Amino acid sequence: LGDLYDFQKIKLPEGMIEKMDQLLIDDPALFEEYAIRDAEIAALHAWEMTKFARDTFGTKKPPTTIGSLAVSHLNSLWSQAGINSDAVLGEETKPEKTWNSKNHKYITKPKTVLIASAHDHQNLATEAYHGGRSEAYVFGFSKIDLWTDFDLQGAYTTAMAAIKVPDYQNFRTSRKVADYRPSNLGFARISFVFPDDTRFPCLPVRTNHGLIFPLQGESYVASPEIALAINMGAKIKIKHGVIFPWKNNVRPYEHFSKDIREKRTTCKKGSLQERLWKEIGNSLYGKTAQGLRDKRLFDSRSGATKRLGRSEVTNEFLAAYTTSLVRAVLGEIIHSIPRSFDVINATTDGFVTN
Repeated sequence: LGDLYDFQKIKLPEGMIEKMDQLLIDDPALFEEYAIRDAEIAALHAWEMTKFARDTFGTKKPPTTIGSLAVSHLNSLWSQAGINSDAVLGEETKPEKTWNSKNHKYITKPKTVLIASAHDHQNLATEAYHGGRSEAYVFGFSKIDLWTDFDLQGAYTTAMAAIKVPDYQNFRTSRKVADYRPSNLGFARISFVFPDDTRFPCLPVRTNHGLIFPLQGESYVASPEIALAINMGAKIKIKHGVIFPWKNNVRPYEHFSKDIREKRTTCKKGSLQERLWKEIGNSLYGKTAQGLRDKRLFDSRSGATKRLGRSEVTNEFLAAYTTSLVRAVLGEIIHSIPRSFDVINATTDGFVTN
């Protein structure tokens, strides 16, 4: 942060950062200067973030997280474009009675829940939600060569721009592999077998040690990876699957992706504002997937570790489709690399090859 504001941290003698108690004894003036500068940098950043949130979103408090800014900005853009968030997320608001122990009576509060047709297939979509593809194909030292680290630019924001408004009510079950095209919002429990000579099988299987991509197995996957596997010569059996058609051609997240790109181009590259807009863009996918896997965070107020719950825009269907599309694009590219060349690894949205 000090570098970002051109307000540098105080330099300490080498190795002294691990011996701050000794620094306090040997040089209390330097100790105090170092501590105060850290506080000044933190205060400056809090103030700049407060101004950013005020000028951009009209809020009076500094944002708790960048992810919260992403959700606020998405909701603002949807409101301007007349996009109904409940329609996109498959939600509805229902009254819920809860017991108030303080007043000793029931109170009714509105609660947002998935509509019945989405709720019925919630577990299937959650099981089809996996993280990024992260594999090493070479162990030890690589040979001397010209290695390039290729990266899919704006992978997740671009993938989310492909999403239209799902028609959660008019879903259909299907065991036909041909129904699971890349552009379809489909999820299935499958068994699969790739040809023995396949270098980079593309279907994820979840294990206690992360994702693996074997030649054969069983898994829960979304339609983009099913389509890619078929193109790679895999034999797939759909054991159970469901497809949600698109209600219309409106692309609700495209508004967000375009706006983020435009705002970044108006900022000086590397500036606080440019980096903030980049992080806001990258954070939206994380908020869409928040709470789908058991993740625990330390709560500073209670001193306890709590499970990270769902966000305002969490949706297992859209999160599973997005990450499947990114893995499928990455898988298609590395599959197309001729066998005379090597691939060192794949890491979420990039890979290293010669």
